[in-house]
Amino acid sequence: MVIRVFFDGLCKPRNKRGIATYSFLIYEDNKLLAKDWGLAAEPNSDNATIHTAEYVGMLKALEWLVEHNITSEHVQIYGDNVGVIKQLKGELGVSSKRLKPLYRRTQKLLTNFKSYDFVWIPKYANEEAAELSRRAYVEYIIKRNKELAENISPLKINPIRPGIYIVEGYQVNLTQLTCTCKFYKNINRMFKGNIKIPCKHIYAAQFFEEKRKKAK
Repeated sequence: MVIRVFFDGLCKPRNKRGIATYSFLIYEDNKLLAKDWGLAAEPNSDNATIHTAEYVGMLKALEWLVEHNITSEHVQIYGDNVGVIKQLKGELGVSSKRLKPLYRRTQKLLTNFKSYDFVWIPKYANEEAAELSRRAYVEYIIKRNKELAENISPLKINPIRPGIYIVEGYQVNLTQLTCTCKFYKNINRMFKGNIKIPCKHIYAAQFFEEKRKKAK
């Protein structure tokens, strides 16, 4: 029996000081044992980097295996970041002050396992983990945008016609879930139309419309 781990990290819209997310999947042969995703570091902090995100994804997977006493089988650990895999295999030194504690933590966790290998794979072969990293990013953005929308004054939300609003000077179309603000354009260009992510102006218009309907 072989345990296969796939991990991934993401940091957008910039590296560093973007929003860093992690993911992992664990398989026993072809059976999925576990998967997880989330924030890898404080958003917009110096620790929010792609390499930090990759390490956190791998560490979370190792911690899950140790917590569930799955350490006596051979573990194959797959990642698509060449630099990180080379560091974990001992082929490349770790000079970053941010990564050194994560590397040491990795080495400590690995002492729990009977045997293991780190294997580089191309990005297309790691798409399942990459999709979870994107999911973590989108979930964070949506939560943050809803929180920001709650703070937009009703005085800055103007209904033009059914489904069309001007919010803080930007036109929102609730039917198509579009907004003319720069954030909306950039975030949705980043994901190339695969998903549509509402901005704070769209959520503010939705909240405003819901309150109006309840008041009738």
